[in-house]
Amino acid sequence: MSLTGTPLFTWLSNLVMTLQPEMLMLAGADWSLQNEQGWSALQEAICNREERIAKIIVRHYQPLAWAKWCRRLPRLIGTMRRMRDFYMEISFHFESSVIPFISRIAPSDTYKIWKRDANLRADMTLAGFDGFRIQRSDQSILFLGDGSEDGKVPPGSLCMVSHKDKEAMNALDGAGAPATDAEVAAGSDCHVSNQYIQAWD
Repeated sequence: MSLTGTPLFTWLSNLVMTLQPEMLMLAGADWSLQNEQGWSALQEAICNREERIAKIIVRHYQPLAWAKWCRRLPRLIGTMRRMRDFYMEISFHFESSVIPFISRIAPSDTYKIWKRDANLRADMTLAGFDGFRIQRSDQSILFLGDGSEDGKVPPGSLCMVSHKDKEAMNALDGAGAPATDAEVAAGSDCHVSNQYIQAWD
């Protein structure tokens, strides 16, 4: 018997079951891999209401996803350098003869995309929604595969530029940091039916 009155074998068994997921994640287990039915370990844990396991996965997913991104980045940059430079526009809008005025509430935009060497730029105006109202903002997404010429921006940076506010931010700042307690709680909530975890896959 243990000091708490629990049979020692039961106590040890529970301890091992608690440590296994933590040890796997610390060893770099890829939580994003899917089983034959297409479920990831996090999805399985949430659906089975295994909140403890879900919290362990969420606590470790950002550093592991960042490590995977860093491993893949040189190959991505090399592939982009080998591709031909291009410019293209992608336009979308919705019209319907059945639903009147759909074009007024449905989103529409034209994405302008440039690729030069290992760098990519996409200009857009669609920023989001506020109820049925479309929010617009003149913005660009920059993937700087070569980094900046002055060396201040490292290769592989992903930047969001707001032309109206004249602000730029690195979208990958803090990407490899462990999840905060609030992120762990939100990401492992076993009482929700749909989860979205930001990752680089």
